[in-house]
Amino acid sequence: ITDVDKEHWLDEDSSRLEKTTVFEGLKGKEKISYVLGDYDEGEPNEITIYEYQDDQKGEKALRETRTYNIDGVSKEGWLEDDKDRLKSISVYSGEAGKERIEYTLYDYEDGIPRSRMDYIYDEDSKGDKKNLDYTGLYDISGLSDEEKETKGKGVLQEETKYSGSAAHEKI
Repeated sequence: ITDVDKEHWLDEDSSRLEKTTVFEGLKGKEKISYVLGDYDEGEPNEITIYEYQDDQKGEKALRETRTYNIDGVSKEGWLEDDKDRLKSISVYSGEAGKERIEYTLYDYEDGIPRSRMDYIYDEDSKGDKKNLDYTGLYDISGLSDEEKETKGKGVLQEETKYSGSAAHEKI
């Protein structure tokens, strides 16, 4: 950091902005609504929209995030579902506050995903997911729509093994 950067690091200079997170909900119950990112010259180029559903306890649990390209899109259109701008969909499971990512579909072409990353967790004796065991990257370009969302389906391209306790896993 230069002296100029140190002097002005709190200024509202959007050229240094990397992410903007927008929350919704009552105080103490806030949830992420969307995240703007991939900034270029102060303008975001992508948006990730968060979707929640009630879990078994009636609390809002994260179920899906969708990331879209918004380069050249007016602000009014940022939150619109548009398969032509879709970059990725991540699917989650678990109770509110204990959600785990299950898989991510990405590498979209004409609204159709060509790749999927599966997240596999160790489970305890009750079947609760604990720490991340490994991830698998699959080419799913030749699969049916239903198979594209099925863990382990497709051509395995890469597998990454993790070790360590939950939230502290390492490759």
